[in-house]
Amino acid sequence: MDSQALEEKLRAAGNLADEDVKPVEVALWLAALDKPDQDIAPYQAHLDEMAQRAAGLTQQVETAQELAEFLTTLMSEGYQYAGDRETYDDFSNANVMDVIDRRLGLPVTLGILYLHAAGAAGAQAHGLSFPGHFILRLEMQGKMAVIIDPFNGGQILNAADLRKLLQDADGPSARLTPAVYEPVSGRDVVLRLLNNLLTRSTAKGDTDHALKMLTRMTWIAPKRAELWYELARMHIHQSNLHEAGNAFKSCLQLARAEKNWQLATLAAQALEQLRRRLN
Repeated sequence: MDSQALEEKLRAAGNLADEDVKPVEVALWLAALDKPDQDIAPYQAHLDEMAQRAAGLTQQVETAQELAEFLTTLMSEGYQYAGDRETYDDFSNANVMDVIDRRLGLPVTLGILYLHAAGAAGAQAHGLSFPGHFILRLEMQGKMAVIIDPFNGGQILNAADLRKLLQDADGPSARLTPAVYEPVSGRDVVLRLLNNLLTRSTAKGDTDHALKMLTRMTWIAPKRAELWYELARMHIHQSNLHEAGNAFKSCLQLARAEKNWQLATLAAQALEQLRRRLN
């Protein structure tokens, strides 16, 4: 699949409802964009096999705890997926094709694979808005849910585990609140993946790669005004003034529609400053 076809698929995903965005599908297309000479078919076949094996146990799994144990058997012990502790910040950990090859990844990429398997097994599975470390909530047939950590072999997390993870991310004074248990949409899972790459690019001073990640974020979430604002700022940093103007205009239009007057004001001011520079 060529880059143009992949971009079209990603833009089409951006126009879907949040609940219809499939993270594993979108993550595979994103990975393929960065590997234009690599055949996507073997990776799709691996994902299909994973789903088939998970679906085969649908009748045998009745509780979320049983599902969590099954996922550990399938993903960690069977496929040998694990969190990459030694080269955590390696870009390959955020590319699903590389993760499938290496069987190593970030919490969010591994989480996307676990979500894929859990969904095929008939679970209600969601990523959570937990800061710093991507984790999943699993529920089966309306029974008691469990929270698991794909980075650590699908380990079931209790309140003490969650508190430690939160304090590792936000400091010793951090407390568990209902907000950290909020489920996120498939679109937001993909944005979290891209944001990992954006953060690493920015930290390395690689503004070309950061611009590429922000552009892809606007493909996936074209109605998020704040993404257009950040894209515009990155274009200015790259001296792409025409592209910056278009991105600020998109931001302004969306922010006004959302009645986000603070962001709308910032975008309008930035546009005016840009016009002065161009004149």
